[in-house]
Amino acid sequence: MPTTEGVMVHRATVHRLLRGETGNPLPRHRHPARRFEMRAFGELWQMDTTVGAWLEGYRRVCMVVILDDYSRAVLAAGFFLSGQAGLTG
Repeated sequence: MPTTEGVMVHRATVHRLLRGETGNPLPRHRHPARRFEMRAFGELWQMDTTVGAWLEGYRRVCMVVILDDYSRAVLAAGFFLSGQAGLTG
């Protein structure tokens, strides 16, 4: 805690005052992201969905892909008319 003329000011107080003057949050020190990957095929499958009209003249469709985290192999993929592929309501 820094002192000035015998007055103790906590770090959080200084941070709050500086943030209040600029209106913007102060930059944070972030740790670099750690990459990981499974150690064998089949330990983790990832599923991703994206929507778009990739071909001119065609309507928007939803593409769903399932891939293995270790090998990056595509296990399944398909195009659907909505993001609710295979779900019943």
